[in-house]
This record gives sequence, C-alpha cells and structure tokens, in this order.
Amino acid sequence: MTKLSLPADHRIVEGFHGISLERAESAIINQQLAASHNPWDWRGDGIYFWEESVNRGIEGAMKRYGADAAVIRTNIRLGRCLDLFDNKWTPVLQAAYQRLKESLSARGEPIPVNRGGNHALDRQVINSVCEESYAIDTVRGPFLEGLETFPGSLLPNLTHVQIAVRNPNVITGRLEQVYPFREKLKKN
Repeated sequence: MTKLSLPADHRIVEGFHGISLERAESAIINQQLAASHNPWDWRGDGIYFWEESVNRGIEGAMKRYGADAAVIRTNIRLGRCLDLFDNKWTPVLQAAYQRLKESLSARGEPIPVNRGGNHALDRQVINSVCEESYAIDTVRGPFLEGLETFPGSLLPNLTHVQIAVRNPNVITGRLEQVYPFREKLKKN
C-alpha cells in the first residue's frame, strides 16, 4: 500500500523528554533516544516530548522516576506532521477509526477503550493513520490534563502540547541534559 505524502512543516520547536538519569547519560553519549510503544501512548508510537515546556518535562520525569529523574532538551523540525491542532485531520481520524472498528469486528475482537491515563483507542487509530495512510514524521497535539486552575475554570493546570517523533531524523538539535543541571567541568 502506498502512503500519501504531506508537505513538510519546517517549523522547529524545542522539545523536552523525561527520562531516568542512567538512560539520559546513554542517550547523550549516543545522541539517540528510544521510541515508546506502550499501550497508553496516546499519540501512537514514537519518542515523546513536551513542546516548549521544561517545567512539564521536569514534573513528568519526577512523577515517573523520582530522585532518578532527568530531562533532555533538543530541537525538532515538525516535518510531515499529523498536527491535531488542525481539524483537517478529523475526517482522516474518523475514517481510520471506522476501518479499525470493522477490522476488529470481523475478527470478533473488542474495540480498545480510552480509560484514565490509558489511551489505547487513540493510540491504535493514530498508529493506523501513520502506518497505513500517510508518511508521518511527528504527531503533535494538545493534552488537557490536571485540575481546574481556579474554581470554575476550564483551564486544566497541567495542559501541555505533546509531540511524538516517529522519524528520529527530524530531531535536529543535539540532545543535552537540562535537568538536573550539571555544570561543565572547567580545565585549569
């Protein structure tokens, strides 16, 4: 099956990736991060970054790794981006959902369900678009998360933009550790 091509988005954004200290050291030495393939990865498979938010990177890394938390910073060219801020993707996602629903129904399998922090349905639909329909470098979108910022607010306090990098070639900057901060050793 031939995938449809998209024009490249040449915008470059700053991304922050939460990771353990041990894995951060290896990633920086090798200048490479591993993609995530977890069933709860709501943007599908990829290397996950908080866009332009070192604070969310630190909070997420601390929640997952505690005292062993680290954050890596880099630049990302969006490239061929499935940008969920653009509603042109709505019919594409709806069609992918219908194909998934029909395929699972024909095999007698249940449709995945999004529940709590597990976004199994969103993940499978997005992976389907990226694997079957379009050549995609990044998946970008808002994530409304947290509690109301103030009473009656519709602004959750942990809202952020997340990017899943499917093609590591769009990571254009060097990987560098920004948390915990480490001073460079000075030669005397």
